[in-house]
Amino acid sequence: MWERFSYYGMRALLIFYLTQHFLFSDEAAAGIYGAYISLVYITPVIGGIVADRYLGQSKAVILGALLLVAGHMGMAIEGLKAVEVTVRGQIEIQRDPFYLQIFYLSLSLIIMGVG
Repeated sequence: MWERFSYYGMRALLIFYLTQHFLFSDEAAAGIYGAYISLVYITPVIGGIVADRYLGQSKAVILGALLLVAGHMGMAIEGLKAVEVTVRGQIEIQRDPFYLQIFYLSLSLIIMGVG
């Protein structure tokens, strides 16, 4: 049940977070969202194989829960908001690469935890 809560919560907020906090374009945010959705549906196949051959059901569920918790804790580290800066008449978006990497790592942990 907690895995579905995580999935639908992220599904509802991911594009908003990408466009409002990191100032991604709608197209880039939709691309990240699409990759997230497709990976969430693909990784359970890989996770099932790993669980059946190596971990067992109980260890796989515990590992998935720990990965989900770690991913959502990483998402809680909001970091600096991206800003629009005018440089020589051109508008550029400046994002803090450290917090962007934390975001991608956290999203990856959530995807692996679902799988």
